[in-house]
Amino acid sequence: MSNETRFADFVRELTELSIKHKIAIKSIGGVHIYDCDISDIVYSNDSTSGDLYYEFSS
Repeated sequence: MSNETRFADFVRELTELSIKHKIAIKSIGGVHIYDCDISDIVYSNDSTSGDLYYEFSS
């Protein structure tokens, strides 16, 4: 699957999540598309900072 298709699918699912949870993300230049396993990804959980970033748990 091409990066363009993967990104379009991601955006569609992210839109559904945003509508469901009433949370929107504004990101300029912060999107990374990986071709390797990222099953150990975790996201920040600080709802007061306004920041959303990921790390790998291993």
